[in-house]
Amino acid sequence: IIQQKRFVDEIDDAAYRDHLMEKLSAMHRYAASESCRHRQLAEYFGDSLEPCATACDNCLEPDYEKRDISEAARMLLSAVYRTGQRFGKGYIIDVLRGSKEQKVLANEHDKLSVYGIGEKLDKRQWQSIIDRLLELGALDVNEHKGLVLGAGSAAILKSQESVSIRSERLDVKAKTVKKHAPESFDYDRELFDRLRSLRQEIAKEEGVPAYMVFSDKTLKEMAAVHPTDRAAMLEIGGVGEKKFERFGNLFLEALNS
Repeated sequence: IIQQKRFVDEIDDAAYRDHLMEKLSAMHRYAASESCRHRQLAEYFGDSLEPCATACDNCLEPDYEKRDISEAARMLLSAVYRTGQRFGKGYIIDVLRGSKEQKVLANEHDKLSVYGIGEKLDKRQWQSIIDRLLELGALDVNEHKGLVLGAGSAAILKSQESVSIRSERLDVKAKTVKKHAPESFDYDRELFDRLRSLRQEIAKEEGVPAYMVFSDKTLKEMAAVHPTDRAAMLEIGGVGEKKFERFGNLFLEALNS
């Protein structure tokens, strides 16, 4: 995304440049999102679709730590409402963080009750919260790129619905450092082939793509490290608690047979 932004910045046509920047933002939101991938793709093309439930990484619920952001969501939605539902993301974040930017002061938004109430979160964290609310339909963007309240906003504002987000999107928890094997490492090729065959059988039975079971990199690391129990298996990159519950013992049997 950073590289693409550099290319886009060199385009002279301002309207076309803004259009491409919005496409990049949409791509980033899709990559970081927590809702059904298939549903998002359908909505992008103006269609509607029920969540697939069984055929994308988000619906299969990989192992992610969640954080409740209901209070922050209410702050943000209130700021959007109280500023007139006509300002963009950066401006709303400035209001929440108590910025002294001239535009904020000129609009007298420093006198609003929401001014400065979100100073404990940084700009990047607020951006992630905005992206999450856009995913949930609690926020929308008008033709002038201003944030407006969406259909899902009322329930959140009235505390009738809670909002959570993956902790990693806010960096609220230090990531567990797993003992990954280096990018290029020696592994048992014959064992890797056996593991890959097992993965293919499981994927066919589950009706999911093979990579949704374990990636090639994960299988290579297994073939290099030879984990013998649950604890050792959980040290392998790409093996979380839920995936171990579903597939771990099958692969342990293959590794130790």
